[in-house]
Amino acid sequence: MVRLFLFSLLLALGYGFLRIFLRQLKQGPRRSAPPPTQAQPGEEMVRDPACGTYLPTSNAIADEVGGQRHYFCSAACRDAYRVKS
Repeated sequence: MVRLFLFSLLLALGYGFLRIFLRQLKQGPRRSAPPPTQAQPGEEMVRDPACGTYLPTSNAIADEVGGQRHYFCSAACRDAYRVKS
């Protein structure tokens, strides 16, 4: 009886690992995130109000919305923020 229990437990674990392995194969290789943007020493970091990303001012898209200057990580975030405002 104990052998049957251990065999079924091993079979269930093997089936679970096989499903995980096959799911990973089906999804393909993971895409890595783009490398973080490096700020120059002493450069100010700003926060994108649309998505919350922090980035150096030299890489940001600056725009005035509602009389205030905002910095965005991309044109898509800028446009999304304009629609919300």
